[in-house]
Amino acid sequence: GRVAFVVDDVVSIQPLRVRCVEIRGRGEAVQADEAGLPSTAAGIDGALIRIHPERIISFGIDSPAP
Repeated sequence: GRVAFVVDDVVSIQPLRVRCVEIRGRGEAVQADEAGLPSTAAGIDGALIRIHPERIISFGIDSPAP
């Protein structure tokens, strides 16, 4: 039931600039209609994992572009 969802990105190499978002919490399997989405929304086949976040970490998100 515990999940972590991480998205990281290298914005540029010269100068090195990275950004990241990490969300940790409890995961729950739901159907798209239970989440309030039509089952055809954005190619969703009906199965989703809802994250109930307990900890969110980010860096480099609000950094201005060089």
